[in-house]
Amino acid sequence: QPYFAQWKVLLRTTAAMIGSLLLLADASPAAERFVPQLPSRGERLRVVIDTDAACEIDDLYAIALALASQDRFKIEGLVAAHYGDSGGPGGIEKSVAAINTVLEKAGMTGKLPVKRGAPPFQYSAVPVESEGVDFLIERALAADEKAPLWIISLGACTDVASAWLKRTEIVQKVVVLWHGRTQFWPEKCWNFNVYNDLK
Repeated sequence: QPYFAQWKVLLRTTAAMIGSLLLLADASPAAERFVPQLPSRGERLRVVIDTDAACEIDDLYAIALALASQDRFKIEGLVAAHYGDSGGPGGIEKSVAAINTVLEKAGMTGKLPVKRGAPPFQYSAVPVESEGVDFLIERALAADEKAPLWIISLGACTDVASAWLKRTEIVQKVVVLWHGRTQFWPEKCWNFNVYNDLK
């Protein structure tokens, strides 16, 4: 019974992630933008996973599924995200520890970079500095429009937004998949990941 409930959460999360596929958009008309397609079978997506892994178990499942699906995902690293007041000042370090635990259990200790993300925004137009933000930029700049970096964002969008504010040109090289499930739908569209960094 507990496993069934956990798999229901996983399936809901996966469906929500697929349903909330977003392209970071700038001011240019959509007709001028290259729209990336999912690679055909046998090709892999370049992926960085940005995750508040210590917050809830769904992120741990998502990381494990990605690690088990390396025929489809070329995972270039993981960024440990904050989870607002719930995690407090130590939330990022807790997420680092949770990510490293999954990597250890998968026999992949030290095989993928794990970077620390940024704390919540203080001012909405000023990016928050962190090694994770710089890592997202570095991996994005190594991409091109026809082989973009896919950022799977499983927490607050702080790191992605900060990377974009620092280097807006990454918009043409990145696809962002942001997890936006809400347990209160359809009564209200309250979302934990949004709420953790409204700015």
